[in-house]
Amino acid sequence: SVLRMKKLAAKRGRFDEITLTAGPETHVEPLHHAPTYQHILMSGYKKRVPTSLVSINIESKRIGANRETRDFDVAACIVKVLRVSRNKSLAYLTDESGLVLKLFRDHKDHAVDPFSLGAAQTGPVVTAFLDVQISSFDTSEQCAVGDWTLLTCKTNRMMQIRCEELQTWCKSPQGIKFCCDVVNRIDSMIPLCIEPFIEKKVCVGYFLHLHEMQNRITGSEVSTLYMVLIDCGCGALLKAIIT
Repeated sequence: SVLRMKKLAAKRGRFDEITLTAGPETHVEPLHHAPTYQHILMSGYKKRVPTSLVSINIESKRIGANRETRDFDVAACIVKVLRVSRNKSLAYLTDESGLVLKLFRDHKDHAVDPFSLGAAQTGPVVTAFLDVQISSFDTSEQCAVGDWTLLTCKTNRMMQIRCEELQTWCKSPQGIKFCCDVVNRIDSMIPLCIEPFIEKKVCVGYFLHLHEMQNRITGSEVSTLYMVLIDCGCGALLKAIIT
């Protein structure tokens, strides 16, 4: 028999399983036959699909002006995880586009694996998240920003096809080099962009910000490093380190 149930409570378990619970307001209706896919669509059902990092970066820029947030499903490669504070961590996600999403998560002090990566915590790790809250764009690192909320959960089963595509790509020689380049740009504090990285580039623009970072000791000489933000008129601010 086929039943249609409305107003069920949903709860996520520790192994990403979903538990449905009926309450006083739950309505159960027996159906004589299985509904067609068209009927399911007309009832408001929408299949969950991952949003590309291109679309997420665009939405993040739009959100910046309105100071709002939106939830998205995303499948990508985690290339770097950082401990921001005692109870907060950060993961950098990327895909074939070269664009990046910074995902923050609050956790308990003793959490050693805040993003549930298991034993595969080194190198690119393909994973998918549901209901990531996207907020305003980070103009300093030139990437989208997301937060792990109470509704966010990790699951690869609902986006298996996309995760398999990413797995094939990030394990290929091209994908391995691509992900390494993204990590190198993060470590070097160079803006994350889809343009190929080159060692030298002539830029003409306006200095918007100059910040003294640290002193670098080379032999007996001490030099000061500065971070500058430059508007080159290319739609994104250029972040550079100078001495």
